[in-house]
Amino acid sequence: MNQSCVESSGTANVNKERMTIAMREKLEFWDIQIPFFKGVVHPQGSPYDIAPFYIGNYSPSLLKMERFLKVVSSLIPQTHTVACSGMHAPCSSIHDQEFGISVPALIKQQSMEMKLVGLARRCMHDICWFSPARAYILGIYVDPAVLNRASVSSGNAANLVSAIEVPKAFVLYFASRKDSRHVKNGFERSYLKFAAEHFPQHPDRQRIDSFLSLFRQRDFVHPNDAINIHVVPGKDLARVSINEEPEIEIQNAQDLIKWLHWLYLGTETRPVARYPTMQRELFADFENTQRYREILEA
Repeated sequence: MNQSCVESSGTANVNKERMTIAMREKLEFWDIQIPFFKGVVHPQGSPYDIAPFYIGNYSPSLLKMERFLKVVSSLIPQTHTVACSGMHAPCSSIHDQEFGISVPALIKQQSMEMKLVGLARRCMHDICWFSPARAYILGIYVDPAVLNRASVSSGNAANLVSAIEVPKAFVLYFASRKDSRHVKNGFERSYLKFAAEHFPQHPDRQRIDSFLSLFRQRDFVHPNDAINIHVVPGKDLARVSINEEPEIEIQNAQDLIKWLHWLYLGTETRPVARYPTMQRELFADFENTQRYREILEA
C-alpha cells in the first residue's frame, strides 16, 4: 500500500478519534441522560467508537446530532423573558421564566452591596429551548457607583462595566442537577484552553485548582445552586464560594480574573469572548443600566 495513503488514513483516524472524544466530553459535561442523545461505546469498536442512536428512523452520529440540533435551534424562536419575581413591586429578585430561576437583584460581598447589571444564559450550543442543555444563568454584579458612572457616561457603558480593572461578581445560578465532576472538568478544560493561548510555556494551575476545590466535597450541583466569584483586580484577589458555604480566598488571582473575562466579557487582546452569545446578552444589559431597576419597580 502507498505509504502516503497509510499516513493520510492514520491522520484521519486520529482526527476522528479526537472529535469523538470532544463530543463525549461535551455529553459528560452536560450530563445528558435522554436515551437518543447519549453516546454508547460500541462493543466491537475502539474505546472511542460511538454506536448510533435514534430519533424515529433517523440514526445520526454524534457530530450529525450536533448539526441537527443547531438546525432545529435556528427554526425555534428564542425567548428570554425576565420579570419581577414577587407578586407586588418593588421586588428583590429577577425571575427567568424559561429557566425557572430567580436571581437576586442585590448581593453582599464583604459588607459591600453590589447590584445586578447583566444576565446571560449558558446552554450547550446555545440550544436553550432544549431543557437538558441548560446549564446556568450568569449574573454580573458591580458596585452601585460603577452603575452610576455608566448611566451618565457619554462613552460606551458596556465597555466601562466590562473593563477588567472594575471589581465585579460573577455568580452562576445552576438550572439543573449536574454531576459535579463533569462541571469541574468543563471549567478545567476551558481554563487550559485559555492558558494555552496566553502562556503556553508556563501554565500555572494553582489558582484554577483552588477554584475547582469548591467541588471536592460535592457529588452534584443542584438547581438554584450558586457559585459566587468576587474579583478585585486592584488587589489581584478573588473570593469564591458555593451557596452559603465558607468562601475561599485566592491571592495573586490575575490569571483567574483574566480567564473569567476571556470566557464571558472579552479581553483587550481578545475582544470577542469565548462565549459570544453570552457576551452579547451581557453587553446589551450593560448598555441599558436601568433595565433591572425598571423591572423591579414596575
